[in-house]
Amino acid sequence: MQDTAFFQNWALDIRRNRPDLQISGSPNRTLARSVLEDVSGKLYLLEQYDLRKKSAQTAQNRILQFLQTRQLPGIHPALQTQDGGHGITHDRSFWQLRPWVEADPLPRQTLGSDSRIAGIWSDILLKLKEISLDPAMPPTAGERFTFTGYIRKLLPFTERRMPDLAGDLKEILQFLNPFLERENTLPLMFAHGDFHPGNILLQNNAVSAVIDWEFLGWKCAGYDLALLLGCLGMDDPDWLDGKAVRTLQDNLFLQNYMPEPVWQDLPDLMAAIRLGWFGEWVDLGDHATAKQEIAYIRFLLGK
Repeated sequence: MQDTAFFQNWALDIRRNRPDLQISGSPNRTLARSVLEDVSGKLYLLEQYDLRKKSAQTAQNRILQFLQTRQLPGIHPALQTQDGGHGITHDRSFWQLRPWVEADPLPRQTLGSDSRIAGIWSDILLKLKEISLDPAMPPTAGERFTFTGYIRKLLPFTERRMPDLAGDLKEILQFLNPFLERENTLPLMFAHGDFHPGNILLQNNAVSAVIDWEFLGWKCAGYDLALLLGCLGMDDPDWLDGKAVRTLQDNLFLQNYMPEPVWQDLPDLMAAIRLGWFGEWVDLGDHATAKQEIAYIRFLLGK
C-alpha cells in the first residue's frame, strides 16, 4: 500500500488493504488494482495504469463524469484530486481512485431466461444513446475504432502466433467482406465498447455499477447490443433465441434504438466483434479457445 502522502492527493486517510474483497471486471486493463479502506470504514478501488494511458484515462473520466451528471445508472468516475486532476502520476505510473461498489454474484446459469435483467440492459442502452446525443458530450481520446483497421493488424498477428488458424480467419473475412466494405457508410452510435453481462454489476435487482469503459467511443450503431448478444450466445447458443434476448430486442426495437437496416446487419456485426475476442485468445496463446471462437463465428455467420 502507498504511504500517507500519496493518499493526501485525495485528502484521504487510508487505513488498510482489503484483499478479502473480490474485484469485478478484467484485471488486464490495469497494471495493478486493490481495494482500500479509510479510517471511517469507506472503501475505494485504487488502479495503477501504464503512464502512456494517462491521456485516455483522463478523457474517459471526463465522459464518465458527464454520464453521471446525466443520471446514467451505475456510473462511478475516478475521484478528482485536490488540484482538480483525474488521477496522479507517481512512480512512473498513472493512478486513479474511485469508490468501491458492492455487487451481487451474477446469475450466469440463468441469464438467457432472465427478462428482468434483460430489461435493465435495454434501459442502460437506451439511456446511454439519449445522453450521447447531447452536444455537450465530452470528446473521446484517440482515433475511432474500425473493424478494417483492426483486421489489418489481426491477420499478420495470427499468421505469426497461430499460423494453423490463419486460413480459417481468412475464410471468415471473405464471408464478412460485404459488411466490412460498408463499414464507413454505417451510422455511428456512442458505445460502452465492452457491454457484456460481467460489466453490468447488480445489487438488490438494480444496477450498482457499469464498469470497464476502456473501449468507449463512437462505433457502428448497434455495437453494444451485438457484443452483448455475442457473449450470451457464446455461453449458450440457445440463449440467442431465449427469453432474455427476445425481451432485450423487443424493448430496443420498440424504442427505435437504431435504424431498422442495422437490425439486418446484426449477425455480421456480432461476428465481426467476436474477432476481438479471437485476437485476445491468440495474444494469450490459448489455442483451444481461439479455435472455439472460430467455430462460433462460423455459427453466427451461418457457415
